[in-house]
Amino acid sequence: MGGVSQRDEDRLAAAQIAAITRRHAHARALTGVEEAAALAELAEVAAGRADLLAEQAGLALGLHEHDIDSPVHLQAAPALY
Repeated sequence: MGGVSQRDEDRLAAAQIAAITRRHAHARALTGVEEAAALAELAEVAAGRADLLAEQAGLALGLHEHDIDSPVHLQAAPALY
């Protein structure tokens, strides 16, 4: 009893994925080095969970569709697929 559930682990990973994506997203295209760093971090946190990456991409695009920073989210989303 008292352990972390899979659902809680998924939520933590999703929050980390969102933070990594936001930190690496810019209003310009990433350089090769920047993209490689972002993808390496995402791969480590996702630990093979493509569903978590896709979920975060969908949330970011849907929640920020009409925001002033929507281009940043559009630029970052492909890294999550």
